[in-house]
Amino acid sequence: MRLVTIGPEEQGVTQMGDAIWQAKKEQSDPPQAAVLFLPFEQPAHYDLWLSWLERELECPVIGATHGSAAFTERGFSTKGAVLGIFFGKPGEVQTRLVTGLSGKLDHALEQSLRSIEFRRGAHHAVFALFDPMACSGDALVKSMRGLLQPACQLFGGAAGDGWQLKGPLVFGQGRAQQGALALLAFNFGTELIGAVRHGWTPIESQTHVVTSASGNEVRRIDERPAVDVYSEVLSRHHLLKVGDDPIKVFALHSLGMKSIFSHEIKVRTPMRLGPGGSVICAGDIPESTEIFFMKGGNDAMIEAARELCGTVRAAKANPSGAIVVDCAGRYLQLGARYGEQIQAFVGDRSVPTLGFTSYGEVAKFRGQIEGFHNTTAVMSMF
Repeated sequence: MRLVTIGPEEQGVTQMGDAIWQAKKEQSDPPQAAVLFLPFEQPAHYDLWLSWLERELECPVIGATHGSAAFTERGFSTKGAVLGIFFGKPGEVQTRLVTGLSGKLDHALEQSLRSIEFRRGAHHAVFALFDPMACSGDALVKSMRGLLQPACQLFGGAAGDGWQLKGPLVFGQGRAQQGALALLAFNFGTELIGAVRHGWTPIESQTHVVTSASGNEVRRIDERPAVDVYSEVLSRHHLLKVGDDPIKVFALHSLGMKSIFSHEIKVRTPMRLGPGGSVICAGDIPESTEIFFMKGGNDAMIEAARELCGTVRAAKANPSGAIVVDCAGRYLQLGARYGEQIQAFVGDRSVPTLGFTSYGEVAKFRGQIEGFHNTTAVMSMF
C-alpha cells in the first residue's frame, strides 16, 4: 500500500483533477480509498465536491472539516483542500460510515466494525474521524477499544469547524454530515508505528485532586469551585491578571491528568466556564484524578513535534506514508510559527504525509497512552 498526497490546493477540490490523473498514471495499483480535509465553510458544496472526487478516483472518499488547518509534506493551509489517496490491492483498506452517533453508540459501531474484513496474518489498524459534538471522544474510544481486537491499533481525531462551534462535518458515502463517524480500516503487511507527544509540562510540582466531576465538567478541585483554584494557581505564577478573560488564559494552561499506567501526562483543554464555578473541558476528567496545571510554549511544542517524528521514523524502516492528527489549539498557540511545527512533522519531506488539525486526538498504539487526547499531536507511519 502506498499513500500519495495532493495539496494543499488553494483553489479547491475540483482543481485537483490533473494531480489525481498523474497519481493514477504513476501507481501500478489502483486507488482503494481517499481521505479529504477541507475548511469549514457555510454555505459550501461539500456533497458535489465529494461526488466529483469519487468519480475521478473511482474509490470511496472519507474525510472531515478541520479545526484550523490541514497539511501535507509540502506545507499547510487554512483555506485550501488536502487529499490523501491510498493505492493498493483490494481489501488492504476499507471504508465505513456510522451515522446517528447520539443514539446507541455500541450497537452502531458493532455493526460497522463486524462488516470489516480483518485478514488473518495482516497487521490491523483503524483510522477514525468523528463529530465531537455528537458524542464524547472518551466514550467513543472506550467503545471502539471494546469492539476491536487488542492487537488492532486505533488512531484518528475529531472533526473541526474553524472554532465556529456550529457543528463539524464528517465525509462519507458522498455526503458531508453531522453526527457521523467515518472509518478507514487497514490490513497492513507490516506493523503500523505510532506515537503521541504534546510538549506540555506542569507549572508547579504540586498536584491537585478533582473532587467533583461529571464527564467533561470539572465542578470542584480540592473541594473548592474549579474556577477558583484554576484562577488562584495561575495568578500566583503571574499568568492570569486582573481584567483577563479567564477561559482564554485557562486554554493556554491546560489541565494535566496523572496516569497510573505510565509517567506520561494526558492533557485536557478548558473550553468554557460552567455553572457554579465549574470548568468544561474538551475531554472527560474522572473524579479523584490527580491533576497538574500545565504550561506549553512555542519552542516546547515544536520540539515535541520534532521528537515525535524522530521517534516514529526511527522505529519504521522504509515507510510508505504517514498520518498526523494535530490539535487545533496548537495552531492557535503557535500562530505565525505553525509552519515550523509542520516542518518538524515532515522532516526531510521524503515520506508522504497527510495531516489535519482536530478538536481532539485518538491514539491506541502499542506502548503508548491509550485514549482520547487534547492539545496533542498523534503520528502514525506505515
